[in-house]
Amino acid sequence: MYYKENKQSKFDKFLAGKGFYAVLAICVLTVAVATYLTVATFDSKSKPNNQNPQTSQIIEHTSQAPITSQPAQNVTESELYNSNTQSQTDKEQVKEPNTVAGYFVLPVTGEILKDYSDKALQFSNTYNDMRLHLGLDIAAGEGTAVKSAGDGRVLSVEDSKDFGTVVTIDHGNKVTAKYCGLKNVTVKSDDIVAAGQAIGEIGTVPSECVDEAHLHFETYRDGRAISPINLIEGTEQ
Repeated sequence: MYYKENKQSKFDKFLAGKGFYAVLAICVLTVAVATYLTVATFDSKSKPNNQNPQTSQIIEHTSQAPITSQPAQNVTESELYNSNTQSQTDKEQVKEPNTVAGYFVLPVTGEILKDYSDKALQFSNTYNDMRLHLGLDIAAGEGTAVKSAGDGRVLSVEDSKDFGTVVTIDHGNKVTAKYCGLKNVTVKSDDIVAAGQAIGEIGTVPSECVDEAHLHFETYRDGRAISPINLIEGTEQ
């Protein structure tokens, strides 16, 4: 009994002295260690992945099946525009007569007063001399309708001192024709004409005014005078 009391007395003395602070230090250290371990465990669980979210999205996107590219809307609109333009062009071609003559006819029906001649001289009743005659004179009464010899486009309508009112038509394939001595012209520059279409009436050719009323008709290929008869007959090369 005495021993136990003595032993208890020593422990009490230890606690009352420096032992109290030692025990307190141990308790504080224990609490600190426990707190550190708890915080470290929480951080390891809640800490976000260092991977860039955008990178993650890219990886996720590229891992999917390849995306088939679709044609751009502007390509479709362009094709539609070209299709509409082509359709409009086709309509215009249908409406516009062929400007290249597939065949030629005489502009008027009548007697040949004077033939084409680019080498042999012919007598001029008006000038009373011999000269070349680069056209075809076809007799027709004044006021007779003059028709286009073939399909074509009117290049000009001009007044000439020697040939009166002259209508020049481009008949395609480098062929042009001059219809001289007209009046009451019904076409103008850039008009499209068809073979057999009236372009005016027989008037007067000043340089051939002594001769009876007629049409002075000249034809050219690539700017060189050629025989209208050969052109109509298809023998002109």
